[in-house]
Amino acid sequence: MKNRIFITFALLAIIFTGLWTSCGPKRPSVAELREQKRLEDSTNLVLQQHSLQYADSMILVLQQQVEPVMKDFYYDKNDAYEDHGRYVHRSLKTAPNSSRCYIQAYVTDAYRVIVKGYYVGSYPLHISSLQLLTDSLSQSFNGSNHTFEAEGYHEIFTLTEEDAIAFLKLLDAYSYQKERIAFVGTKSNYRFLLPEKDKQALIETLLFATLMNDIHQLELQARQTSLHIEKYQKRLENAKIDEK
Repeated sequence: MKNRIFITFALLAIIFTGLWTSCGPKRPSVAELREQKRLEDSTNLVLQQHSLQYADSMILVLQQQVEPVMKDFYYDKNDAYEDHGRYVHRSLKTAPNSSRCYIQAYVTDAYRVIVKGYYVGSYPLHISSLQLLTDSLSQSFNGSNHTFEAEGYHEIFTLTEEDAIAFLKLLDAYSYQKERIAFVGTKSNYRFLLPEKDKQALIETLLFATLMNDIHQLELQARQTSLHIEKYQKRLENAKIDEK
């Protein structure tokens, strides 16, 4: 009797185990897994190819936009002691403007924007900040100062990279108003009206920097996308070899 009961329970256990196993999800075969991976790689390849086409087309569009702007810039680099150069607006060259107070902006060949305030006078200021003043705005910007004497006092105030971009953007936003520059120093202050020619050159520098940086980022994206395309193409080629 006990043996019958044991055998019955054993048979029931085998039956329920079989039913449980048959009701569970079916594990895909090796061939099915390979096909699934091939479809994923094929889809990703197409997406990356479309991404590359978009990046290439946008680069062409931006290059057409930057060409007329670039005509107003020249590339300046002293090969004797400089590893990197800069793109400077022709009206903001250092030498022709060395005897006046003005604002200079340029774009490095690493696509960084530099803004400098130049002061020349008969007394020192020890500039600690630069202000942009309009009829409805008064905004200060931080930076570092370099002072030297050469037939008068000369000070070069270089804005931080973050403040350089912010300064040019505000300058552009309020370009319809008269804009004044204030060199605020620990010893004295100095204000001057920003000439329209200088204002336009600074705004064009911001535009030039934006376009050049956008092109640079798209080129980086295109190179990365090309690497992804090569990866997926190689996977698909290897999958064909494995099938043989």
